[in-house]
Amino acid sequence: SLRWHAERECARAGLALEFDGGLGEFKAEERCAIVCFRLLQEALTNVVRHAGAKRVRIALSAADGRVDLEIADDGRGFDLARARRRMLEGASVGLLGMEERAALIGGEVRIDAAPGAGTRIRVSLPCTAHAAAA
Repeated sequence: SLRWHAERECARAGLALEFDGGLGEFKAEERCAIVCFRLLQEALTNVVRHAGAKRVRIALSAADGRVDLEIADDGRGFDLARARRRMLEGASVGLLGMEERAALIGGEVRIDAAPGAGTRIRVSLPCTAHAAAA
């Protein structure tokens, strides 16, 4: 579902997409899968609305009871410190919402951004494989 959503959103926005989803047969437990999908959804929405990007790279992997998701774009980037101040003032909640959503299940979101240098969002969530029904 992550690949499907990313392909659909990038095609709609005219963005080139590179998707590296090396999970094999791993099927994440529901709470992890939902959080992962919502974080990707928010990140792509931000890329489309604000980044002015031409390319997006998404990498997804699982190891040691965690799922890692990275979304990177070649857009205009932004001043992360300024965005955090605006967040604390209540002017913008997107980044804060992403961080809080991940934290609710014991995960974390790291954001690397600078004006003119694109944006990279790295997500790490505790996640076990979903047991198959017998």
